[in-house]
Amino acid sequence: MSDLNVLLDTRRWVYWLDQTHPDPDEKREKGVPPKVFRVSIVFENESGHFPTGGGEADPMKAPWYWDQETCKHANAERGFNEEDAFNIVTSSMRASNLDGNRLPQYLERAGRR
Repeated sequence: MSDLNVLLDTRRWVYWLDQTHPDPDEKREKGVPPKVFRVSIVFENESGHFPTGGGEADPMKAPWYWDQETCKHANAERGFNEEDAFNIVTSSMRASNLDGNRLPQYLERAGRR
């Protein structure tokens, strides 16, 4: 079983839109911000995110691109409301900070250590 499958089976996770990767095929007028972004999966307390699409393992599998409402609906179908999704994503961000060992430096600067 792959590491990703273990995470899918053992951790809470939500869909998340990576707003740094808008859909290159979305048709929009000049100056109008994108509304459709690449979908990633974010696991609770796990550093980083997993973009959809095959990547190196399966380069023929295309990434998913959704708007915000589709993402909310997909998370809701999995039993997660917006607050749940926010908490899971922020737990991943905290884990990223701990993985990068930046938290002790931040606490020192904040006078909390």
